[in-house]
Amino acid sequence: MFGCYSFPNHVLADRDDLGDGVEAVSLRTALTEELPSVRSGTRRSYGITRWL
Repeated sequence: MFGCYSFPNHVLADRDDLGDGVEAVSLRTALTEELPSVRSGTRRSYGITRWL
C-alpha cells in the first residue's frame, strides 16, 4: 500500500523508539468516519475484456 519508498520502510526501520509503523485504515472506513451522513455502497465491477 505504501510502496517500497515509504516512511515505515525508510525511517521506522532504524528507529525502534518510534514504534512499528503508521495506522492506515481503508478508504471506505475513512470516508464513513469522516462523512457519516453520506450513503455509500459498492457495486460489482467488471474487468477489461478488450484493449483498444
